[in-house]
Amino acid sequence: MKRLGLLLLAGALAGCLHGTDIRRVDPLETGSRVSSSERSAIVAARNIARALRDELGIPGLAVTVSRDGAQIWSEGFGFANLELQVLATPQQRFRLASVSKLVTAAVAARLVDQGRLDLDAPVSSFLPDYPAPGATVTARQILGHLSGIRHYQPKDYVDEWDSKHFATVKESLVAFQNDPLLSAPGEQEHYSTYAFTLLAAMLEGAGGASFPELVDREVAKPLGLATLTVDRTREVVEGRVAFYDRADDAPAAVAAVRPASFLDPSYKWAGGGLLASSEDLARFGEALLAPGYLSERMWRETFTRQQTRAGEPLEVGLTWRIGTDDAGRAIHHHSGSQQGSRAFLLLYPGERLVVAMLTNLGGIPSDIRARALAIAAPFLLAAPPAEPNKLDLSFVFPSIASGASHAAAA
Repeated sequence: MKRLGLLLLAGALAGCLHGTDIRRVDPLETGSRVSSSERSAIVAARNIARALRDELGIPGLAVTVSRDGAQIWSEGFGFANLELQVLATPQQRFRLASVSKLVTAAVAARLVDQGRLDLDAPVSSFLPDYPAPGATVTARQILGHLSGIRHYQPKDYVDEWDSKHFATVKESLVAFQNDPLLSAPGEQEHYSTYAFTLLAAMLEGAGGASFPELVDREVAKPLGLATLTVDRTREVVEGRVAFYDRADDAPAAVAAVRPASFLDPSYKWAGGGLLASSEDLARFGEALLAPGYLSERMWRETFTRQQTRAGEPLEVGLTWRIGTDDAGRAIHHHSGSQQGSRAFLLLYPGERLVVAMLTNLGGIPSDIRARALAIAAPFLLAAPPAEPNKLDLSFVFPSIASGASHAAAA
């Protein structure tokens, strides 16, 4: 344990020293080319972010907003490390928690585009020894939370998976592979992080590389995301922030925090174990606004709502949540929450706007979707008079073309 403590301290120090200068740079004073309306939007969004941090006592918060592939605003608030008083920046690595699932979905889509993966092939095609009935589950079902594989249960905390290290993805399947399915594959929606661990093993078989290598090969390198990586908590990771949770006895309105409990996410890298900066997370979102990084076919599949076997439509495509905001604009999004982390990625495909939001406080803010929408609002108002949107979104919600609105996805 002493050695582990030294490693964690070294990791914190490495995070502190990442970058050239820990002083914050004011986005409005860097000579960036923004319109007067966008400058007003930045001021409004900054005030929202500051109020959010003050209201909930969040140690560190990073937000990045981009439009049409160009960064409009990116800023850190508070501290990446409270003990060492290191300022938070949008270039530091935060935990993505379940937003990691979006990266895994992108790996899967890329492998389909390369002819390496069939989304409808069963687990047994990649893992012949995987026990029934899970052996019939497909990658598509996992990506739509239709696999029937369970999510976390109380017994997981007894087994202390968070404190164990697994050398390979296949080793970590022991956490759930012998448990009964909650429903037959394809029948019902059951959110599951464990299912994404199984998907990672399938992707390794299809892609001919380890899951961390696939993330690097299929996402980080093609998109230039230097901070995207698996979270190796027993190693020094440059630029990683320190993680905090709400103190057990602190009321919600009191800003009392403690260091987050130890987490080794090697058993769930694909479903909740990646790190990235808010700027790189926004760049990832930009790549999913339109075909290009993915083929048109896979881009459309990614954002087409899946259905149960009985034909009941879901509010999820290939992992992405699909909905609309209060004004009826299409949005694609996903949130994440775990020890020392709250994460959100929001896309407005029609307006080509991306909002990436990361904190280093576990589960806070609980209403992060509403907060991200609030930050997006001033930028939507500041959008310049645009030519008619050429991006066909009718496949997402057929009635978008007629102007009807839909309830936003949870």
